[in-house]
Amino acid sequence: MSRSKFIQIESKNALLELLKEGREFDKIFVASNAFKDEKSKEILQLAGKNKVSVEKVSRRTLNRKLRSSSSESIIGYM
Repeated sequence: MSRSKFIQIESKNALLELLKEGREFDKIFVASNAFKDEKSKEILQLAGKNKVSVEKVSRRTLNRKLRSSSSESIIGYM
């Protein structure tokens, strides 16, 4: 997956709103410990409903994918 062809969303709020709008995502990466807060649960529920591929990865792997210094635990590729 070439990053230059995708838009990378690193904000939970943005991901949630885009999923609610029905936008298409290629894949969502989730840190393995990200299932604790309500916003993450809602994002994953909407991703399943919209048939978006979700991949659980380690926090270290997720941090390597981050372009910003954000500490979010979910990244979406559009």
